[in-house]
Amino acid sequence: MSNFIKELRTYFCIIAFGSTLIFAAGNTNAQDLDCASASALVAVFEENHVDPKACNDSFSVQLYEHFLSSLDPNSNYFTDVEINQLEKYRNELDDQIKENSCDFVNETAKLYEEQLKFVRNFIEEQLKKPYDFTKDEQLGYSYSGKKFGFIDNHEKQKSWWRKRMKLQVLELVAQSNGEGDQVQIEKEAREKVRMKLLRRIDKLLKPNAGLNTYVHELFLSSIASLYDPHSSYFSIQENDDFESQLSKQVLSFGIEYEMDDADHILVDRLVPGGPAWKSNQIHKGDILEKITYQDGETVDIYGYSGYEIQELLSVDKAFTTIFHFRKPGGIVKEVRLKKEKLRADENIIKSFLLKGKENVGYISLPGFYTEWGAGANRGCAEDLARELTKLQLENINGLVLDLRYNGGGSLEEAIELAGIFIEEGVLFQVYDREPILVKDPNRGSIYDGPLIILINEASASASEILSNALQDYNRAIIVGSTSYGKATGQNIMPVDEKMNIIMPSFNTIELPKVSGYVKVTTSKLYGVHGNSYQKKGITPDIELPSLISGLVPTEESEPFALTNDPITKAKYFTPLPEIKMESLVETSKTRVEANNEFNNITICNDSLKARYNQSSGSVSLNLVSFLKEDAQEAEFDAKLDELGKKNTELYKVTNHRYDQELLDLDSYGSENNKILIDQITSDVYVEEAYRIILDVLQLE
Repeated sequence: MSNFIKELRTYFCIIAFGSTLIFAAGNTNAQDLDCASASALVAVFEENHVDPKACNDSFSVQLYEHFLSSLDPNSNYFTDVEINQLEKYRNELDDQIKENSCDFVNETAKLYEEQLKFVRNFIEEQLKKPYDFTKDEQLGYSYSGKKFGFIDNHEKQKSWWRKRMKLQVLELVAQSNGEGDQVQIEKEAREKVRMKLLRRIDKLLKPNAGLNTYVHELFLSSIASLYDPHSSYFSIQENDDFESQLSKQVLSFGIEYEMDDADHILVDRLVPGGPAWKSNQIHKGDILEKITYQDGETVDIYGYSGYEIQELLSVDKAFTTIFHFRKPGGIVKEVRLKKEKLRADENIIKSFLLKGKENVGYISLPGFYTEWGAGANRGCAEDLARELTKLQLENINGLVLDLRYNGGGSLEEAIELAGIFIEEGVLFQVYDREPILVKDPNRGSIYDGPLIILINEASASASEILSNALQDYNRAIIVGSTSYGKATGQNIMPVDEKMNIIMPSFNTIELPKVSGYVKVTTSKLYGVHGNSYQKKGITPDIELPSLISGLVPTEESEPFALTNDPITKAKYFTPLPEIKMESLVETSKTRVEANNEFNNITICNDSLKARYNQSSGSVSLNLVSFLKEDAQEAEFDAKLDELGKKNTELYKVTNHRYDQELLDLDSYGSENNKILIDQITSDVYVEEAYRIILDVLQLE
């Protein structure tokens, strides 16, 4: 049986009323397959989505705008001239889907190709001429949020591209600080910009599966995302490439990437136990700007695809590489990693001791991982329980569980993990056409002492399930900032162009050859009180200032997010006695207001929001003015860099005895461990969590 089937048969990956298999019928060419797949995709959602939409004119308008915005997210290629040619389809896409028609997608693909070539030719011609940076010229910008719109005409488009390219060349020229042959520097900068932009356009013109297939698959992806932000379509080729890449890797940094609408390379996932995971310095959503090989060569990777990044990192000189990441809020962090063979048997969760007035344990969990089909069914709950046992041998009087930047993962692991801290009972509710109570699968707990859970805006999904359950039971104090707000569960299923067999089980069949896979939101998640944190997020018991507040996307900011709708409270729910929060909140608030580090975080966050949340603005294309603006940016960046540099004197961060014995035999692991200890020592959020535990112990 395939891992895909095993995955689907777990509690949270199989739909309660069965799953739909979509079989092929006869031979079809690629275009016909894609046309039929659109109607099949809609059928899958109508059958299985927890809150399906009607495929009507309203659906058509949403799909029309979302698809075109996804195809050209920054209005780089289309203008109103092309959009007006497609306007006739605005209210007709629901009919096109039902009739298996590809007219709209084919016409869009044709116009898209023409515009890519048009812009490519303009770039080639424009970058042959040197730029004059003595002119007083501005590149204006505006941010309209999710508003649908494009540049008026081709002349305005060329003007915008000319200024955009001039700015990119100017940024490179400015790095010379006026030193050296400026004529030659400008010429080399133009060539770098030319190569980068043409590489990007050429990749769009000639994707691996072909331009027409790429546009068709993006249309399918746009259909999926209309239902909610976490439903998605991915092709067979994407799945095969991913599996092939993983099967060939022997040594890895353990990072998976994705590209955003602005062509930035973002961290999409950290492989549990990999070098990036263990560094605890890299998180989902970090922007990769450069890599520096061990021979000192630095490569600016703007515009590269995730696949190209993997190619750059596959060369011999990339065995040890410095990654340059831009974190949320603008801080640039350099992280040195060495490739490792990922070992399934190693302990991939690290725990530490905060040794001060009281011994407190600290565990950071970047993701809720599990090993599908691994036989032993090992996951993060088992690994965390093992680390917690080691910490208890050190006589800890409190525990800090850090879920900041934890984007979720296996809900089953979240259930198991909650059971470590709760004796028994209902943990949360799942609504899958009807409410289902999810209970602690194991009676008893292995730790009953004071527990702090740290969260922030990037804590999502399984992180929120765990935090919400322990908050409902009065078992943990949630500290930090309001979480992401994802309270839905997804199911993966295959898609093909004919939907003619419905099977409640996968026990006795083999999967047919399919045209792609779809991830469908099949359930909503609720607390035992019937409350939903969908779009709202988990509100911490004790709130702390956040550098990234208002700067990173949350569920509420997603245009197609499902609504927040509470259900009936679960019966037979017996929480622990209420924690005396009033005094804890006031004491923490007093400390935070007097803490310079937290005050600086608030000041920097306010400055960042004022800067990046502007609806419009401009950038100077005059070298002298640009350098002045750049100096102001550098001054602010220096303030950001100073955050997190002050070490606490409240406790000493150490390893427990078991880890220390292993580190004595591992020089690279020891070096990485020192970085982690330094990071925890200077983390003001961990320090405040420690102080809160001291306050709790005084109340007992």
